[in-house]
Amino acid sequence: MPGLRPDGTFDVERIGLQRSFSEDFFHILMTTSWPKLIGAGLVLWLLLNLVFALLFLAVPNGIANARPGSFIDHYAFAVQTSATIGYGAMAPARPAAHILVTVLSYLGTLYTATLTGVVVAKFARPTARVLFAEKLVLFEVDGHPQLQLRMANARGNQMVEARVRVSILRNEVSGHGQMRRIRDLKLVRNETAAFNLTWTVMHDIEPDSPLRGETPESVLASQTLVTVTILGLDETTGQTVHARRAYQPADIAWGHRYVDVIETLPDGRRRIDYTRFHDTVPT
Repeated sequence: MPGLRPDGTFDVERIGLQRSFSEDFFHILMTTSWPKLIGAGLVLWLLLNLVFALLFLAVPNGIANARPGSFIDHYAFAVQTSATIGYGAMAPARPAAHILVTVLSYLGTLYTATLTGVVVAKFARPTARVLFAEKLVLFEVDGHPQLQLRMANARGNQMVEARVRVSILRNEVSGHGQMRRIRDLKLVRNETAAFNLTWTVMHDIEPDSPLRGETPESVLASQTLVTVTILGLDETTGQTVHARRAYQPADIAWGHRYVDVIETLPDGRRRIDYTRFHDTVPT
């Protein structure tokens, strides 16, 4: 179903909007996956040295101690120059070669500084490791239906002052026709001082709830999506971290509840069984 991916990012095709690579250069690199970033960096590095190896070859006897016409020697010299290695076995011997070395040294330093900055920024970017249950459950609690979502902190530390927000995105018909609307769900508890074990987020489907009277057929017909966002402070780094998840209508287990995963050991410690974290059973 169109709208949101499971990780909460929008699945939207954009047309008629030009994205400037020069203006969004850093943001594009930061949002690029590690394999693509490393692959693109390697390709650019090879191309840069390839171009200058050909330029060095175009200068007759431009590189001292390089074999005349040897592409390998001139490429190796380009790599040594751009990487500021400087073995000393080969050196520029003509004014044109000195000019090329000057340009390549500058480009190599700029390339290394840019790639290093992006890699450090990606490593230092704060992230949360929140485990979301694969299914939402909806069943009756104390005589009224309740929507529940189970989460767990997948790190060994705590997320302090954690806050969660649950919303639905669905098609609604009004006097102006059909439109896509977002409605927030009121939660029994939307914050916790320390999130270090598991957290079951609950929404009571009362008369004023946007989900009142909904059925599996109606949420499918209105293309209802449930989005979950959690925000808090990582106690280790002191930085704000967040995580999000989106659920499709098929991800709601009607008339089911979660299997218990926390038990108390004889010595008083608690144990969480993550092998059953996503399991549900009929009520």
